[in-house]
Amino acid sequence: MSAEECSKQAEIFESDVWGELSQTCLGCGTCTYVCPTCHCYDIRDYEVNDKVERYRCWDSCMFSDFTNMAGGNPRTTRLARFRQRYMHKLVYFPANNEGTYACVGCGRCLQKCPVSLNIVKVAKALGVTKNV
Repeated sequence: MSAEECSKQAEIFESDVWGELSQTCLGCGTCTYVCPTCHCYDIRDYEVNDKVERYRCWDSCMFSDFTNMAGGNPRTTRLARFRQRYMHKLVYFPANNEGTYACVGCGRCLQKCPVSLNIVKVAKALGVTKNV
């Protein structure tokens, strides 16, 4: 990634618009469960009949404990989690995948969101609407 691309990512990440965009988000995670491109999971170990079985459990980056680890939680606020979700879909993923967004435009997130958050409106507010 070029210095210019890194600078643009930092500019989007630090944008003042995140506060306004994330205000109505409930952090319920519904958008992540209906999204065909979301793939976050947690790994859990369970003792079953004197052996340990490992399971991958579907999780959501919108939940407050998703990034919790021994060293703390880097995303303690709903705003930080909201920003991470949309930065991943609209900025980080395209930067690493030849410009392809991690959104297929199906509208499931908008259809199921209890407060009608719209990924297209977020993209437009951030100025990353090239292919959205």
